[in-house]
Amino acid sequence: TISDQYIWADFLQIAALFSKKNLVLKDEIYENINNQFLRKNDKKPLLEILKNEYPQYEVKQELYHQLKDEFDKVKQKYAEFWELMSDKDIRSLSTINNLTIGSHGFLHNNLGRIKIENAKEEISDSKSYLESVIQKEVNEIAYPDGSYSKEVIDYSNNIGFKCQLAADGFLFKEDNENNLLRDRFGIYQCASWGNQLLLS
Repeated sequence: TISDQYIWADFLQIAALFSKKNLVLKDEIYENINNQFLRKNDKKPLLEILKNEYPQYEVKQELYHQLKDEFDKVKQKYAEFWELMSDKDIRSLSTINNLTIGSHGFLHNNLGRIKIENAKEEISDSKSYLESVIQKEVNEIAYPDGSYSKEVIDYSNNIGFKCQLAADGFLFKEDNENNLLRDRFGIYQCASWGNQLLLS
């Protein structure tokens, strides 16, 4: 499918730079204002809506179909923005001392918000893929946007993830006592690298 070829958020942001049309998803209209799609009735960004309100695969697939032409026109110009690391790049990084290759899901969906069967598939596909590339065990996973559920934690543990990372805090109070789960700090464009590294 189209959604297997790109990280959906990258696809949306690039297509939004050039699309002049409105989108209709889940019977809601999204207008392109200042190069981002905003829901017409409350001006909420589509990027956030797809992360939190409508994270389902079907909605993102519809997004791909509506914006594919816009994306295809400019994707080569913005290749460095959306292209993923090659197997060779990943393999090379895995040979560096004190550097660990870990999972971040397969399609960068919020694993705690999609159907558990889809989350399990993303988790296991990512682990299998990375292990086939680097020929080493992959036993760490950082959840996209820090999104997880108790079922996601249990499944990740059952298939061999010994270290699971949230993001900028835990979702449930009892997670502070969960030895399987650790917090992590994200690296963001809005602050300097030096300041962010001091936090970690």
